[in-house]
Amino acid sequence: MLNRTPGPVTRLPSRDGRPPIGLLTVWYAMVTGWATIGALGYSKLLRHRYQHVDIDVLWMAPVAYLIFFAAPGLILALVARVRPRWITLQVASTVLGVLAFLSIIIMPGRLHISAQVLLATGLAVLSSRILVRHSASFLRVVRRTVTPSAVMILLIFAGLSGWQRVSERRAIAAAPRPAPGAPNVLLIILDTVRAMSLSLYGYDQPTTPRLEDIASRGVRFDNAIAPSPWTLPTHASIMTGRWVHELNMDWRTPLDGSAPTIAEELGSRGYLTAGFAANTLYTSAESGLSRGFIHYEDFPRSGWQIIRNSPLGWRLFANLSVRRALGLIQRPWRIHGPDINRRFLRWLDSNAERPFFVFLNYYDAHAAYDAPPPFSTMFGPTGPRSNPDLSPSTQWSQTEVERNQNAYNASQPPFGTTGCLG
Repeated sequence: MLNRTPGPVTRLPSRDGRPPIGLLTVWYAMVTGWATIGALGYSKLLRHRYQHVDIDVLWMAPVAYLIFFAAPGLILALVARVRPRWITLQVASTVLGVLAFLSIIIMPGRLHISAQVLLATGLAVLSSRILVRHSASFLRVVRRTVTPSAVMILLIFAGLSGWQRVSERRAIAAAPRPAPGAPNVLLIILDTVRAMSLSLYGYDQPTTPRLEDIASRGVRFDNAIAPSPWTLPTHASIMTGRWVHELNMDWRTPLDGSAPTIAEELGSRGYLTAGFAANTLYTSAESGLSRGFIHYEDFPRSGWQIIRNSPLGWRLFANLSVRRALGLIQRPWRIHGPDINRRFLRWLDSNAERPFFVFLNYYDAHAAYDAPPPFSTMFGPTGPRSNPDLSPSTQWSQTEVERNQNAYNASQPPFGTTGCLG
């Protein structure tokens, strides 16, 4: 007769023997956020790759994952109340682990979503088995690291906010005195606005009445040609006065510091320099275009921006099907013309004592087109549109072409620059 001796039973260090769901949820969210920051830092600092994020990702990424992990954590907690035996440490760590591993795996974007989910699930199951075997040590680490992580997020947020204010004040205090009577310089760039769609240049629809008014009192150039077909090199050429082939930049490489910028030159002459960019993909501070600007605003501090600063949030809400379900045509973190106007005017109210050089980048005429009323229907019906993101793989009908054309016309300067040019 075999003598079967039961193996040791691993007891969870909690009062009722159940895993601390809330604590685990917060811990997994924060670890995922720190892992995201580590991956972004590796790619940016060691591989020198453009990441399309701002420095606020250092605190926004963990906060974003606290939002994403809240739903599965709440479901686990509710099920644990009704069926306590169902939610073990292994189950909880597996469910939360799937979301954690998936959030990291999707960053390169090279695998199909089904493969990403399968890989994340496999890693979550494997890691949960290891954690259960060392449950006492694991939960001890969780309890000891959650609070320091939360404090770190608050310190980073406060530090970045204070550092930006202090650095701007120091730069203004150290700036030389401007020449008497130095004029203000306002550089406005309308992203993806083409001359052939502007009534300023003979288009048969009244798309740019305010620009026409300004041109009637100034100078209009009829043969201005962009040095490049896309955003970053064109802006870099404008800012430096150099041909694109003289500069160093690419899709994943920001503008380097080899050529001085107009902001640096005017700043050395006592100008206050400020930039306000709506195209956060290729005119953000990370692009290198912010060099020489004392004040530069690109990514806003908002709830949607927190979501955007997590790869999971970016992938989710950049998806057209998800946006359609939410009634959104554009990505929800989009920066609109009135936002740029408000930022600029708010800054100007506090910086009127010196001549300024200000750069304004508007993004309203970039797909997906979604001008607000009354501009949305100014040139005809704009929807519904099956392909608002303008995917080149989609075959368009004539109706689709006309609706997108109307939507594009509605997104021109009457909407985007009303606040500044009125």
